Amino acid sequence: MLNEKNLQSHELIGLSAKVKKIKGLIVDESKNTITIWDKKKEIIIPKKNNEFEINVEKKIIIINGESIAQRPYDRLKKKNKVKNKW
Repeated sequence: MLNEKNLQSHELIGLSAKVKKIKGLIVDESKNTITIWDKKKEIIIPKKNNEFEINVEKKIIIINGESIAQRPYDRLKKKNKVKNKW
């Protein structure tokens, strides 16, 4: 289940988001940017120096862009990394 504790390590594409006055659907994500579709055009927004309001199950979660400023694959990999116990 997606919540505020695991959102930073989750895939953001497909979620509803708002940053500054731009509101729409996240359609792409790179290491440094998030692309939002606002029903008219795609807008590329830098992660750095921005806060993103993500709508998850009728709840708004605010994420600092710098905390997710890495490739989505690497962010997911960090969460699931298992240490060798040998």
